[in-house]
This record gives sequence, structure tokens and C-alpha cells, in this order.
Amino acid sequence: MRFLYFILVISVLSACRDKEQTQTSTVEDSTATAMAADTNSVVPHVEPAGGWMEDFKVLKKALLDQDRNRVETFFDFPLNVDSASVWTSIEPTETELKAWKAGKRDTAQFDRKDFEKFYSRFFLPELLMGLKSMKPEARFTEGIWSSKEFKEAARPFQFHVGFDKDSQSLSLNVAFFGAEDEEGNYVSEGEYNIIYLFHWEEKGLTFDRMVIAG
Repeated sequence: MRFLYFILVISVLSACRDKEQTQTSTVEDSTATAMAADTNSVVPHVEPAGGWMEDFKVLKKALLDQDRNRVETFFDFPLNVDSASVWTSIEPTETELKAWKAGKRDTAQFDRKDFEKFYSRFFLPELLMGLKSMKPEARFTEGIWSSKEFKEAARPFQFHVGFDKDSQSLSLNVAFFGAEDEEGNYVSEGEYNIIYLFHWEEKGLTFDRMVIAG
């Protein structure tokens, strides 16, 4: 599973790497200009500053503490409903989606109020279980950390955290296992992954989108 996860993440990230590399020079120029204009600028939500790992630790703690206000600092609202795939984990009912659209001026945007409304379903319980199992001394091998296999869960899964240096992206991947057929044989067709992607810049980690892959 670990090897397959590595290949999957590389495939997902490579699809957007060219776009992110094109944006890098623009971001760097904008950052330099902003800092030159304001030497007292404060780097948000990195405590203490020390790269993506320190920022991830802050995000992890906020998620486990159910500190929604803190988690929101890792988002740049509004999100684009389609490109960010915000409904992937929420899975709204037809009634909920109809009511949501009826109250929106722009149904292409998922704003802070929407995030607050659906927060309890935005982050999968399996993601929180995986983060909780991650010890402070956890070590990354080739940029990846993998949890134990949660075979006792309602939906058996394994959790992976990875950082891709080329695209500067952090991935939180809930990898659900397949099922067994009537004869007890493992069926891989049921495997799928829900991946939360965050982009890293000097200002910190920012949520990018969710990806579902099978």
C-alpha cells in the first residue's frame, strides 16, 4: 500500500506541477514587493517559523482540538466549488444542496460561512483518526509517513502524510481498502483515496483542493 500510495501522490501532484511552477516566480515577486513595503509584516500561523513541518504541526493540533477558527487560517476563502472539489468529503444530500444553492448569490463559491456550516463533515473522521495516531516523533521516509492499517474501522483504511518538494505540496491521504468477495478473497476494485492537498509558501500552508482517486 505504501508504494502504491507514493505512485498515486506523484501522479496527482504532477498534474498540477507545471501550473504551480509558473505561479512560483509571480508569488516570489509579490512577496518581495509586499515585504519591502512593510518591514513589519507578520508571517501567519507558523509557530514557530520553521518550514512546512512546523506549519503542519500547527494544522494537526488545530484539527485534533476542533479549533475551527485556527483551521480557517489555512484557507483562502472563497474556494471555487469545482476546482477545490469541496463536496468530496461533505457529500450533501439533494435537499441540502438545493437549499445551499437557493441561499447563494454565486454558487461557484464556497465561502467562510459555508465552511463553518459544513465544518463537521469537511474533514473525514478517518483523517482525524490518522492524525491522532501520528506520534510527535514520527519520521518521514522519502517525504512520506504512513499510519498503521485501521482494519477495525467501519471503512478499513490507512492514512498517509506526504510532502512533495517539487510542487511544494502537502498531502493528507485517507486510503480506503477494498473489500472481500464471498469466498474471502481481497477485491482491490473497492480501493479509493480521498486526498487533501495544501500548497506551501513562505506565508505557510494553504488549502488547495481535495482529490478523489481510485
